[in-house]
Amino acid sequence: MKYLENPVEHELIIDKSRFITNIYIVNSLSEVQSILIETKKRHRDANHNCYAYILNQGNEVKASDDGEPSKTAGVPILEVLKHHELSDCLCVVTRYFGGIKLGAGGLIRAYSNSVSKALELASFVKKEQRTKLEIMLPYALYDGFIYQFKDHIDILDQSFKENITLTVILKDITILDLKEKYHQIVLNDLGEVIVSVKLK
Repeated sequence: MKYLENPVEHELIIDKSRFITNIYIVNSLSEVQSILIETKKRHRDANHNCYAYILNQGNEVKASDDGEPSKTAGVPILEVLKHHELSDCLCVVTRYFGGIKLGAGGLIRAYSNSVSKALELASFVKKEQRTKLEIMLPYALYDGFIYQFKDHIDILDQSFKENITLTVILKDITILDLKEKYHQIVLNDLGEVIVSVKLK
């Protein structure tokens, strides 16, 4: 699965109708409901606020046509999200009717295109389990340690007291790698954490 790095917004005009697409990062149904309530307030004059969401690694999904003909809005929105293998997101496409009827096929294309165009603006991340460590080392080793491992760890925090304490997340090395190369350091395994890694 992939995840949005940041929310995105895009507007498309199709046959005088405005299609405003907002794609949000969500982690729960309560967040979805809050955003939908706020959207309806913000776009109270809109004709439709159609949406789809995917939660829980793709296991929890829903689509709504919000008054558009059945399966011409919510399902097309959902299918584009699925095609991009996304999870933990809510997509709302707000339509201000421009006076020209699009027909079922035209609506499906319009809603699909609106979401696709919005996702062209998006950046994506994947989520991985990584090891989090606390590392204690003397000042004399600090520069060499950082030089050797700067590309293999993400430093979350540093404390400079009697010794230096680093809180890090390992990227492509193991605790054993660190112990083998630096016998003088003290390691405290803080367990596994889930981190977001940007996709190129």
